[in-house]
Amino acid sequence: MSAVAAAALRPGLGRATASLLAAVTIWSATFVVTKEALAGVGPMTLMLLRFATGAACLAPFARRHGFRLRMSLEPRYVTFGLTGMVLHIGLETTGLLFTSAATASLIVAAIPAVTAALSVVVLHERPSRVNVAGIALSVAGVVAVTNARVEDAGRLQGLGNLLVLGGVVAWAAFTMQGKRLSARVPALVTTTAAMGAAVVILVPLAGAELALGGAPEVGPTTAAAVAYLGVLASAVAYGLWNHALEHVDASAAATYVNLVPVLGVAFALLAGEPASASQIAGGAIVGAGVWLSTRR
Repeated sequence: MSAVAAAALRPGLGRATASLLAAVTIWSATFVVTKEALAGVGPMTLMLLRFATGAACLAPFARRHGFRLRMSLEPRYVTFGLTGMVLHIGLETTGLLFTSAATASLIVAAIPAVTAALSVVVLHERPSRVNVAGIALSVAGVVAVTNARVEDAGRLQGLGNLLVLGGVVAWAAFTMQGKRLSARVPALVTTTAAMGAAVVILVPLAGAELALGGAPEVGPTTAAAVAYLGVLASAVAYGLWNHALEHVDASAAATYVNLVPVLGVAFALLAGEPASASQIAGGAIVGAGVWLSTRR
């Protein structure tokens, strides 16, 4: 690569890195926020409110770049919204009903590895040995940060593990699609169309949930949680993630997901909670892994 071409790429790569960091920072708080919201709203209804809010925020801006409501019914965007929004979140949340959080965290830490494997097959990306080492480091760092170990959560643990793994595969597939779509369509348009598709898919599911469980209790705390999940965790974070895929490999972007538990520990420290030496060391290992995996 010439010096001129390299200089031209640096700004895009810098913005992509900032976008990925911002996205995972926002997502690092979603576990606490979602738990708070689930006290008054069922999971399907919460997902519907979340993505409907996100789509409503993005649509006016996306329309200027070519977005139209009918795009949310196109097969490619239906698949995009189904994998990265409905299946990814739905399967992981349901899986936690049957398996332990520690075991689930080990499975979720495999996202970069699963994405890298799929990127070789689907996108024909060729990660170097250094990139592969970075992915392995990030996984090892997550284990240290979360103090995760396989735990016995009951007879249905295997089912829970499979559901969480399904959520991991769904996210990897979402990233593959995002990488392909980013080459042809602006990230703002693809993100909005996918959220619109997710809303269409979730309407009957949320309707069935409301029919069986009754109306949700939406107080000020729940409303604030839905606003965070819809505006920041959906409209902003998903948009930033898909924008970054315009500039970085799918396998490299996926490594940033392992920063979520690290940021969770960092927020805990800021709140005055103690952190163990293994958690601090694990955070450093994850950071080193992300740096290695995104090296050019």
